[in-house]
Amino acid sequence: MGRTTDGDEEILAFVQPSPGSLLTETDLAEYAAKHLAPYKRPSHILFVAAMPMTPSGKIAKADLAKIADDLRQKV
Repeated sequence: MGRTTDGDEEILAFVQPSPGSLLTETDLAEYAAKHLAPYKRPSHILFVAAMPMTPSGKIAKADLAKIADDLRQKV
């Protein structure tokens, strides 16, 4: 997901790890560095317990945007 910041856009990755997963933000960042062009790499990797879903079963992007905005306000 992208979000506009200071006339630019940054990429956010929302990740719902499998139960019992030992996956870390560092693991994902290293994987992205090996497999993605620099401009495609997420600037922030956010873990969520469960992806917010719409009644039709699609990911609720507006809810993810709110999560991202809430985190930006805390920083």
